[in-house]
Amino acid sequence: MHSTAAPAPTDARLHGAAIAFTAVFSTGFIFADMGLTGPGPFTFLGVRFFLAALVLLALGRVLRHRWALSWRQVFHIAVAGLLLQALYLGGVFFAISRGVPPGISGIIAGLQPLIALFFYVLLTGKWLTRLDMIGAALGFLGVLLIISQKLSGDMQLSGAILANVLAAVAYALGAVYTSKYVRCPSKINEMSIQFLAAALPCLLLAGLLEGFAFNPTPLVLFALTWSTLVLSVFAIFLMLFLIHQGGAKYFSFWNFLMPAFAAFYAWLVRGEHFTSLTFVGIALVLTGLLVVNSQRLLIPKVAAQS
Repeated sequence: MHSTAAPAPTDARLHGAAIAFTAVFSTGFIFADMGLTGPGPFTFLGVRFFLAALVLLALGRVLRHRWALSWRQVFHIAVAGLLLQALYLGGVFFAISRGVPPGISGIIAGLQPLIALFFYVLLTGKWLTRLDMIGAALGFLGVLLIISQKLSGDMQLSGAILANVLAAVAYALGAVYTSKYVRCPSKINEMSIQFLAAALPCLLLAGLLEGFAFNPTPLVLFALTWSTLVLSVFAIFLMLFLIHQGGAKYFSFWNFLMPAFAAFYAWLVRGEHFTSLTFVGIALVLTGLLVVNSQRLLIPKVAAQS
């Protein structure tokens, strides 16, 4: 069975995949907190990425997906993997391991669509509309309100939040980079290369900084299984589907749901509470992102590429 070009997806299929992606991927913040009860952040991620690569390589073998890729294509996929997996998740896991609550980490990830606009302009040469700039300003103000409540004299926590913000930058750049440069007929092969590229630096850091300390408690194993199969395989498949079929701007738009889902899961699982200022910040972020993408909501057909 060889991969063939699929027909263009309908709006309903794209929107359904986008909602499923944000709902599932947002659980990663909670499972990061669970998984870090034993191993260090880079040990957990290195093992997760390596296992995900093995699962995908075996799946590709069973489905007989051909590796008809040039070295240039492999390079672009590897760069995307470093951005979307190693740098993004590495920053998030490091932040959570240093005390940033999972709900707040998810809210900071709401920076991604705003940052993606900057990289979209930089890499495509297309300028922002007035609504883009208004929405970006509202969203940025909202995130500042949320983050300001967590910044303190505690340099470790402030540094962790900075790592979380840099992770959002890597995530945004990775989405735009993938949309512009990555072309791979097989999503399974693309994901395999991504995870192999991401596993190497994480395992290196795990050895240098954490001594590969891994305590396989039932909670850690549950978090690792969910993170590997549901997040690294299922959710990342949806991510690549959305980026390639809807474009980077379309994919980024749906990430506005991530802070809301992350906050809900944090309340449901950990009982996290947020101040009224936090809710004002969330409202500003969501409003800004809706304004940025309001034009698309009024268009019946989603363009194949933004």
